[in-house]
Amino acid sequence: MENLTAIEQARQLFARSWAAYSQGELKEAEEFTLQAKALWEQEMGAESLPVSTCMNNLGRICEETDRAEEGIEWHRKALALRKKLLGDHPETAFCYGNLGTALAAHGQFEEAIDVLSAAINLFEKCGNTNGHDVEGYKRNLAVCVDALSAPKTCACR
Repeated sequence: MENLTAIEQARQLFARSWAAYSQGELKEAEEFTLQAKALWEQEMGAESLPVSTCMNNLGRICEETDRAEEGIEWHRKALALRKKLLGDHPETAFCYGNLGTALAAHGQFEEAIDVLSAAINLFEKCGNTNGHDVEGYKRNLAVCVDALSAPKTCACR
């Protein structure tokens, strides 16, 4: 990668991170993602779409390596950056959905409901009323609503 520009190096590292992630090699995926993110920040600034994509992917990696709180924070950063750069856009809705899903998986159902609802509403505002992502977020929202409406049981003896 010596003769490549920093942007080209970042793209290659990002591709390697995706390949590693797809093969379940999460430690390597995280390392490549962090390296790509650093290069993009150096070349494009900290507020760029490739950086937000890295943040989103780091969120997923952290979730899958039992670091839910860290993953949620990455998702929050990715969402904030997408909102700033893109405003109302399907990619922003996607980030809302990923944050909502991470919150739900960590049992933070009330906030997850708000965030997943925002994702679905934004997708609809952008003209996306169905599709894999939208349907998944709707299912996750239903799970959160069910979890909050389920009767509380006592494990006391």
